Amino acid sequence: MNDDLIRRINAEYHTSNSLRKTADEMRLSLSTVRKALITYGTYETPFSKEVLSLHSKGYGVEDIAKELNTTAKRVAAWLPYEKGMYNTVDNAAINLERCTEYKIA
Repeated sequence: MNDDLIRRINAEYHTSNSLRKTADEMRLSLSTVRKALITYGTYETPFSKEVLSLHSKGYGVEDIAKELNTTAKRVAAWLPYEKGMYNTVDNAAINLERCTEYKIA
């Protein structure tokens, strides 16, 4: 994950005190903002605490999902980023620029 982007998300979240407002202001998805804040250690819920607790004990995503009676996809969404963020606003801007250049050409 881009550490600078996580810091900017964290700062915006502290200003707005709202996941939705932060996502809207930064033009990111709500899930990206939530996951970035979980990664930064700023945002937690009872569910995220359970997920992180089981993950720290060595449980895999599938095992956590079974333990909490939910889906692996939901569990993964509540774990911190490990290998970096993808589809960030920076990448989106680059893609938009490429699309614009392609349409003009």
